[in-house]
Amino acid sequence: MTEKITALDEGKTNLAQISTKLEVIDDAIPNEPSQADLIEELMIDGGRTGFSFTAIHFAEREIKNGVSFEHFDCTFKGSPTALIRFLKEVEKGRLVKITSLKYKREGNKAGSVLTVTISGKSFYYERSE
Repeated sequence: MTEKITALDEGKTNLAQISTKLEVIDDAIPNEPSQADLIEELMIDGGRTGFSFTAIHFAEREIKNGVSFEHFDCTFKGSPTALIRFLKEVEKGRLVKITSLKYKREGNKAGSVLTVTISGKSFYYERSE
């Protein structure tokens, strides 16, 4: 009987640890593609870091090896240091893979502004009915 109680206590502890990790995964991978949510997250991340969001374009959705994702291109403006902060902020939230980053520098090096175009994939969970 003591062994069963010990096993149940260990199982309860393991479940609590796994539940916390599953919450992080649920936050990172939404249940639908939700373009509006992605736009809002990118705008908030940009606002926190001094990078202003100017445009986004969504392309096709794909399912590859059971993973669902949507391609996008978005444009931001800000300083070179704001770009680094922005990329670190994006890394914290929803699961997004940046596939390319292109920039154009305007102004002199000390006071330059970057126009940055980021191409990427936004992942989501595709429910099978």
